[in-house]
Amino acid sequence: MTYTEFKNKYNGRKVDYDGAYGAQCWDLGQYYFTKVLGLPASVLSGCGLVSNMLKGKKFELMKKYFDIIPKDKIQQGDVVIWNYGHIAIFDSKKNGVNYYFSQNPNAPKVMTVNNNTYTVFRLKGKEQVVSATKFKVGDKVVINGSLYKTSSSDEATRSVSNKTTVVTRVAPGAKHPYNTTGDLGWMDESSIQLVSNPSSSTSTSSETTSASTNTSYYPKSSYTGTSITTALAQLGIDNSKDFRAKIAKVNGITNYAYTAAQNTKLLNLLKQGKLKKV
Repeated sequence: MTYTEFKNKYNGRKVDYDGAYGAQCWDLGQYYFTKVLGLPASVLSGCGLVSNMLKGKKFELMKKYFDIIPKDKIQQGDVVIWNYGHIAIFDSKKNGVNYYFSQNPNAPKVMTVNNNTYTVFRLKGKEQVVSATKFKVGDKVVINGSLYKTSSSDEATRSVSNKTTVVTRVAPGAKHPYNTTGDLGWMDESSIQLVSNPSSSTSTSSETTSASTNTSYYPKSSYTGTSITTALAQLGIDNSKDFRAKIAKVNGITNYAYTAAQNTKLLNLLKQGKLKKV
């Protein structure tokens, strides 16, 4: 199960892992540890207060399974534990504000936590992979359905019928992950039907082609972060390890081992519009 699948499954649904004290933040954390990260229940069990995960033997156990990540390098799916005793999963950053998938006092939902005294953990050897989307930037589509002001809005602002347009923005994992030409509004996958890809000569093309070499390139990414998996996913490109290895080989990276340096090279090529297509 990926983070996105986990969020979609438990959003708005209270979880009580141990049947004690009701639906606490610890319960959602335990579900995430065991169902998504594949960790033994003993990692979180017996901590008492969640803040104890940052102390003594429990903290040493966390460091056995996780790397401690600088706050400015936080990624979707990272585990966050606050000093005052709260645990949640990082979801996204919007306008400089962090949003987390969190439980207590309410059922699990994406929310802010107004406290900056926390530690960020990322599972060792596990890159945070954002699920690729069905449609990608540059796809020509027909829209029939509701439009939302933001990708996370609860209520639609209006709806359209048989509107032909082009996907210009993708927010993998969001409630309404697509937007189109002219900032039409954010929409659900179920509201979109693929028509065809625009000509490769247009600025919104899903790929570019060099006339002299007949080499195809992935579209230039506007992503400003540091994760190649996220950048690929935003363009609707398969970001699995196996496929990235194929991309690396085509782009002259031999013995691809998913290292930071190799991933940075791929990301830089993608941002320059020079990442060769498999």
